[in-house]
Amino acid sequence: MKIQEKRPLFPLTFTNAESAKLDLIELSNTVIKQSLIYDEKLLIRHDEILDSLHQATTQYGILHVTDLIAYGMYSVILHRNFIKSRLISDILDHYWVDRSEANSFTKAMDYLEENQYSQVIRECKESYHG
Repeated sequence: MKIQEKRPLFPLTFTNAESAKLDLIELSNTVIKQSLIYDEKLLIRHDEILDSLHQATTQYGILHVTDLIAYGMYSVILHRNFIKSRLISDILDHYWVDRSEANSFTKAMDYLEENQYSQVIRECKESYHG
């Protein structure tokens, strides 16, 4: 009797970048749900959220779930390049001290008041054309 090797039904291989983005899908779904709770009229692009979350992990070293969800929500509510805003940069430079600590990004961003959102949105739209 011949024993057959079990092979995967769909043999897929992913690059590290693709694998990292796949890991962020569940988080992006949470970002969508939470963002729509904040404002049900938001126009949300799933691919942009995935890109933002990937950017958060690779460029800014944000690795904790709560911080990633917060980053994703700000990218939806404010602008996908919100972190490059002068106001956001000032806040993060001053309050985001221990970047490896869980919730450190979220706590730092608590210093952004809701009445400042329009300033960040305007600055990002002017700098990044939409």
